[in-house]
Amino acid sequence: MADLDTLERGWAAAGAGAVSPRVYLDTVSATGFAAAYKRETFELLGVRPGGRYLDAGCGTGDDVLAMARLAGPAGGAVGVDCDAALVAEAWRRAAAAGVPGAEFRLGDAHRLEWADGAFDGARADRAVQHMDDPARVMAELARVTRPGGRVVVGEPDWETLVVDSPRRATTRAVVHHMTDRLVRHGWIGRQLPRFFRQAGLADVTARGGVMAFTDMVAADRILGLRRHARSAVEAGALDPGEAEDWLHELEEADRRGEFFGAVVGFVAAGRAP
Repeated sequence: MADLDTLERGWAAAGAGAVSPRVYLDTVSATGFAAAYKRETFELLGVRPGGRYLDAGCGTGDDVLAMARLAGPAGGAVGVDCDAALVAEAWRRAAAAGVPGAEFRLGDAHRLEWADGAFDGARADRAVQHMDDPARVMAELARVTRPGGRVVVGEPDWETLVVDSPRRATTRAVVHHMTDRLVRHGWIGRQLPRFFRQAGLADVTARGGVMAFTDMVAADRILGLRRHARSAVEAGALDPGEAEDWLHELEEADRRGEFFGAVVGFVAAGRAP
């Protein structure tokens, strides 16, 4: 049985430390899955020339730039985020890309600064899972969207995380620790339709998509398998030896070309009354 110190050295050698928000966001955005579902959210939002759109929890602002380009010179897009470093990076990227219709604000999605109906549509992408009160955020997105405008939110449901491993109990321990303790709202994906209806949105729809991995390196970068196993050990939810054996077997499966992991993400859309 390995002890925690042994695992610490192994994880450090594997580069399993905390990933910065900017690096993580860029890693996810670079995947084909993310590119496809982001396009879908823009279509559901109905982004059109001359429109004005809001992105809550905008991160580094790449989606705001995309919406601003679609909205054209007569329209625009605004991103709001509570992380000053990410907002500064978003402004830098907007300047480098030469997209004048993109704006960014430091702010709180629970208390948006704009008046009722200020935007033609509002969205959030994988941000609400980290916020204090998802229901209030949905209500704010609905409030600042003009009547008939669309609200679109995409989120994973972390309890749908699957990994092909013979160690079912260990896999469940890692997934449950992540869902219940590491992510503030690990079930947010399945809760979106309810929050939309509670916010008064009409014509609510929801659809899901699977982000699948056959490469453990890519899966670990996005799903954080080593990082979450480490956290489960530190919290006493998982024995260090079990975590070491679980990861070793996943690495062996990867070397044989047999690794598989996946998570389901959901996109909800609704119309402001």
